[in-house]
Amino acid sequence: MNAANKVDAILNAWFDYIALDDYSNARIEAANQDTVKQRGVKLANDHVLIESTIFLELQQKVSKVQQGQQETVWALSFPQFIDVDKGKSYFCPLFSLDVTSIFKGEYRQTGWSLDELKLMEAGDNLATFLGLDDQQREQLITQDGLRQFLETTFGQEFQTYEEWMRNVPIPRSRHQIQRQPYLFAFTGATYSWNLKQDLKEIKSGSKKWLKPKHPAYEYLFGVPQLPQHEITYMGAFPTHAPTNSQSTALKHAQTEPMTAVQGPPGSGKTTLILHLIAQQVVQRVLGLIESKRDINNLTVISSTNNYASFYQNFHYQHKELFKLSRKFMTQQALCNKERVKGSLELYSNVLAGGNWKDKKKMAENLNEHIKNVSLFFPVITSTLLSIKNILPWVEECVDRTIVDEAGMIDLHKTFPLLVRSRKAIIVGDPLQIEPVITLSNQRRDDYRQTAFIGRELTEIDYHRYSPEEEHSATSYHRAAGATGEDNDKGQGICLIEHYRCQPSIIEYCNTIAQYGLEVKTEPVTSLLNSHLVAYHVEGSISRNVNEEEILAVSDVIQHLQKQGYSLQDIGVISPFNVHAMALRENLTQKFSGLDKKSVGTIHTFQGSEKKVIILSTKVCGTQDNINWINKRPNLLNVAVSRAKELFILVGNLYRLEKGKLTRQLVEHIREYGDILDYKSEAEIPKPQPGGIVVYDCDHLKVFRDAIEQAEQELAIVTPWIRGNESKRFVNDIVSALEKGVKVRLIYGNKSSEENDGNDPELEKKLEELFSQYPGSHLSCLGKKIYIDSRGTNEKILVCDTKFAVVGSWNWLSHPYRKQCSRSLNSKVQIRRETSIQISDSLSIEDIKTRIIQLMTP
Repeated sequence: MNAANKVDAILNAWFDYIALDDYSNARIEAANQDTVKQRGVKLANDHVLIESTIFLELQQKVSKVQQGQQETVWALSFPQFIDVDKGKSYFCPLFSLDVTSIFKGEYRQTGWSLDELKLMEAGDNLATFLGLDDQQREQLITQDGLRQFLETTFGQEFQTYEEWMRNVPIPRSRHQIQRQPYLFAFTGATYSWNLKQDLKEIKSGSKKWLKPKHPAYEYLFGVPQLPQHEITYMGAFPTHAPTNSQSTALKHAQTEPMTAVQGPPGSGKTTLILHLIAQQVVQRVLGLIESKRDINNLTVISSTNNYASFYQNFHYQHKELFKLSRKFMTQQALCNKERVKGSLELYSNVLAGGNWKDKKKMAENLNEHIKNVSLFFPVITSTLLSIKNILPWVEECVDRTIVDEAGMIDLHKTFPLLVRSRKAIIVGDPLQIEPVITLSNQRRDDYRQTAFIGRELTEIDYHRYSPEEEHSATSYHRAAGATGEDNDKGQGICLIEHYRCQPSIIEYCNTIAQYGLEVKTEPVTSLLNSHLVAYHVEGSISRNVNEEEILAVSDVIQHLQKQGYSLQDIGVISPFNVHAMALRENLTQKFSGLDKKSVGTIHTFQGSEKKVIILSTKVCGTQDNINWINKRPNLLNVAVSRAKELFILVGNLYRLEKGKLTRQLVEHIREYGDILDYKSEAEIPKPQPGGIVVYDCDHLKVFRDAIEQAEQELAIVTPWIRGNESKRFVNDIVSALEKGVKVRLIYGNKSSEENDGNDPELEKKLEELFSQYPGSHLSCLGKKIYIDSRGTNEKILVCDTKFAVVGSWNWLSHPYRKQCSRSLNSKVQIRRETSIQISDSLSIEDIKTRIIQLMTP
């Protein structure tokens, strides 16, 4: 396959993907009778019935499609899921069945079987309707037909599709639901119209760009050249001097059509872009002065061996050169004001939606007009999907393109801008947030087969050019010449100087991403005397929301305020969208000064930073897919690196330690920060007459004393057996058992049917140990003879009739021993670990009675 044919095959694959992506969050205006048919359509058992007049009307519309007048797909969906926005109602199909083929045949009074129609799910709309998280959306079953899809997705068996529509449970929602079918025409989302038009023009055009050294060609087929250090650049923006790695990128961009720059968190991507702008301005002025030759130096910024010391030493001169150059360009524009004025007026008409004559007139001498406009406006910023509005001509008219956050941009969205460009620098990080893909895994596999393999493209082509290959084919990967092989990031220039986070925070990111960063951040002390804090919350999930974590996060924010942080200093994030929305709703209601933008998913915080970041993981049980946030470093890399001064992890640390990356995070905080058990206000006991209050690390001594002093009986009630404290207990309790002390250990807190939060290996060791000593018992609430018990959250210690201790301390699962050995940091404590030690015999007997009641089946 030659290059031109391969480009066409890739473009066709991109068109297919755009159609799938558009449909994922399709919105169809309900009032538009040309594109929506509600009346005359109904379900009868497993068939759709369409009135003959509606059928004939749509048959005529479809015949026009066949003549090439309009690209339209007609689809059936049910029930009607309606969103009202600014007074207008929109249908948001949860899935659809393609009925276009129906209108190419004869009318059937008996209707058409739904099982014969092609299914297409709408991932985003489904996720909104059912409250699905991203990993649940990925796992949708879409390739086994409509019946299997509906039963597995909605969790309800049924006899007929009509019955399903009548009886499917409707979640509480702000959306309106009508249990009726409807037909709709879908031509694609309005936001992708520009992109599709650009790609169509590129496909049908002359492809003058299809040659080496053009950025569009290099993007698809090239490999970036290695940097050359014997390059000189002129000009710098009035900000910090370029770092060594920034200088390497700036020099590479002087000579190469395509430069890929990997920008880890806090590495100065914005500073790099500003210096590039300055050099574009200076380059034009130097050309005018030295050769009297003027050039179009338009720079478009879009998104989604010489040593650097030379440039640092002369940074002041470069700044002044840029300022003088900008003044010179203004004077140049004034000297040619009539010519420049004409171009500005013409371009202004084009931007205002002028007629085709204005566009054609400007296109006749496009480079000259852009050259005039760029004297006043050397830089234009635009989203990638709006480029066609700013530059309607799909031909070379941009001197330099700068694309930021390229690691999270689908590769096809950047391509039309590159076709318009002479040079490009693509800045991003494949180890931060990736593009959001709304297709299920099964739908992705179907796309791979039809869009790539079915068009004689290869498997490696799929990994290089497929927009839904977010790990190997982002805009950054293509600019860096990535091969499509696993974990190949290509040959980008990495910015390695870091200026945002405190060293102990960014070191975790540096470890999991393997950047090799040089941390230059000025040291500061957080108001909690720690840069890393983790609060363990056992948690429980209801409708994809962990309410216990939300309560804990609320308490954390209140504590931060008491310590001197403002709400503007704090950001709250979660990997999961539904949980993040619940956090936003709850927290913004409780804290009126908390901006809604300060609470969201990790994705929404890409490019942002706060003094304090709180990460609420939601994960707490075996049913939670911890692998989803552990499969790649990207999510945690972004989450942690948003925190400049203080990073706080809130979650079930025991569960998080089951994943590789989250375990590394917990271990990192344990080593360089503080780990605590979160305790709600209800868990802290009130003082009692005659009782001794035991705080924090004093519990360690009390527990040791109980084991050493027990002569007849030692009773321990604790929710969980797990972690290092339980391992230690296996050894420590032997001395009491050898003395003949009857040890009774009651534990268990069954937070869900699938999970009791205990370590099976430690349970087995203790069972084997206790079985050797008659009179000692290990009793797990929620299992065996205690199967009907939901367990306990009580923490009790009883030593003979000498003393009993009741309170908040988790005797066999607390995280404090290491911190107690080096002095516990009181600044991080929301509430102190507190228990009441009781010595009077009557109270001790009452506590023993409580223990017996716990064990009563």
